Amino acid sequence: MPQKKYIYISIGVLLFLVVLAIVFYKKGKNNVTLQSLPGELPGNPSSGNITGASNDEIKNIANQLYEDMSGFNGAGHNYEPYERAALLNDTDLIKLYNTFNTLYQKDSGETLTEWISNERYFNPGTPGLIISRLKKLNSL
Repeated sequence: MPQKKYIYISIGVLLFLVVLAIVFYKKGKNNVTLQSLPGELPGNPSSGNITGASNDEIKNIANQLYEDMSGFNGAGHNYEPYERAALLNDTDLIKLYNTFNTLYQKDSGETLTEWISNERYFNPGTPGLIISRLKKLNSL
């Protein structure tokens, strides 16, 4: 009789732990933010030189990119924000993509990747690098 009691207690504890795990899984799954969309954040975000850029730095780069790409660029582009964006690690590059799209996609209908692709550059090296990295990260 005492052995059955321990079996029932063990089954009860196991069921409690399973239910608890399911509750935490569903709660975490519902907490998806724009920072993790649309591309999945890679497991090893160490492809760039800047690590852990602040949200203010990322927003600043997004604003500078918008200022450079909006309007007529007959005198050429300011490559400084492109160079800063190219140095971001993959996680921060996706944050930049999401921040830019949140701020400016509703006005233009284009994502950051499309916007950079549609611009014409005298020196397309750095913008081309950003586009290829964004496409690799499924941030189209």
